[in-house]
Amino acid sequence: MLPILAPMSADNDGVVYNINADTVAVAVAKSMRADTWIVASNVPGVRGADGELISGLHVTDAVELIRSGVVTGGMIPKLEAAIEAVRGGVGSVRLVDGTAPGVLASALAGASVGTLITAHR
Repeated sequence: MLPILAPMSADNDGVVYNINADTVAVAVAKSMRADTWIVASNVPGVRGADGELISGLHVTDAVELIRSGVVTGGMIPKLEAAIEAVRGGVGSVRLVDGTAPGVLASALAGASVGTLITAHR
């Protein structure tokens, strides 16, 4: 099963809003006991203090990146959602750049793209 959740919604007047769908997506991933939850954003993944992409993170390292201020802005809720998902039984979370051609197919095929967050080192 491959549910796709888009963070778009409209009010009664047809005004479209970009809603933070991370909370709903975490609940769906946890309830499905997903092997992998792929989060597509507009950035390639989590970057370290040096600005380099981090290919893999343990949840405790992800928590530290937020606590230390290395991770900022819109990546904070995405990383917090990933942490919650993994702690809630999702096998892993992969944060990828959804604007990159072919990245979702690559992630689904198991390629090492973006940042993989896991509960195990």
